[in-house]
Amino acid sequence: MSELKSRIKSLKVFSKKANLFIVTLNDGNEYKIHSDFIIKYKIKKNQFIKKDILDKGIKHAEKEQIKNRILLLLSYRYRSKKELKQSCIERGFDIVNIELVLNELEERYYVDEYKFTKMYAHHLIKNKRLGQFLVERKLKQHEIETQIINSIVPSLYKKFPSKNTIREIIIKKKKILSKSDKDKIKLINYLKRKGFHLNDINIAMKSHYHN
Repeated sequence: MSELKSRIKSLKVFSKKANLFIVTLNDGNEYKIHSDFIIKYKIKKNQFIKKDILDKGIKHAEKEQIKNRILLLLSYRYRSKKELKQSCIERGFDIVNIELVLNELEERYYVDEYKFTKMYAHHLIKNKRLGQFLVERKLKQHEIETQIINSIVPSLYKKFPSKNTIREIIIKKKKILSKSDKDKIKLINYLKRKGFHLNDINIAMKSHYHN
């Protein structure tokens, strides 16, 4: 049985920046192919192309687009694999190709869950002033492994102790809240929503409302 082939009707530049060409076949179908692939397989107008070569070219082109998308996102800040994957899915890329590119970039240390976790956790603790429970929950939403979380989060709370953060929040809130039981309960619930442990909250509350 002979291999399926199609004649190339035209070959035009689609994006110089992305190094993509549009290959149009005689049947009218159009496909994006990367310039590297065109050079490698010496693809030209009026030439016949095998179906398996065309399929490889389509896959290669999409992987290059995925890679460019991921590297662009990482040029702004570290991101989790889940975040990068979701962004590519929303662009309509094939999930299998997304996974392949993510694994490749992770092996080359462009995608780094440890660096992302350290950056994100530091931001949540220092800038957002969140308690450990909420910080860990947000990291798990990014599908960060427990081992990575445990290797980073506790050490950050040694640097930025929860009791200090709770105290700062109470001092700030006391300026706008009264000493009524209702406002105290409101403040306790606020600190709980911020992810702090109730025991730490109670100790701080007793310290600041003992008068």
